[in-house]
Amino acid sequence: FVSIAAENMVLSISPSATSPDITTAGDFVFRTSPSDALAGQIAADYAYEDLAATTAAVVYETTDYAQALATTFKTNFEAAGGTVVLFEGFNTGDTDVSAQVLKIQAQIMTFLLPLYFYKIV
Repeated sequence: FVSIAAENMVLSISPSATSPDITTAGDFVFRTSPSDALAGQIAADYAYEDLAATTAAVVYETTDYAQALATTFKTNFEAAGGTVVLFEGFNTGDTDVSAQVLKIQAQIMTFLLPLYFYKIV
């Protein structure tokens, strides 16, 4: 839709698009919510600076949204000086996450960041 908006000079504003790609999508595409990149950075800064967390486990749903947040959090948390001791994904629709829970229990951490999209049916 980005190319169609640009070709026709039609303004497109999304109230919920959080992909960092929207930032560079063109002159006619905008969003009203912050990008995943900013949200992940803020979460990492909050965990490291405000909560004084030095180690973190990140468990995320393997969706574009959650993976982007997880990766941005990990990058920024480690850049601040923290250590991510577990970076584990799970598939959408999984009903048994006991393997991930066991991996979390095996780690010594000061912060846990679970990222998933809860679908209400």
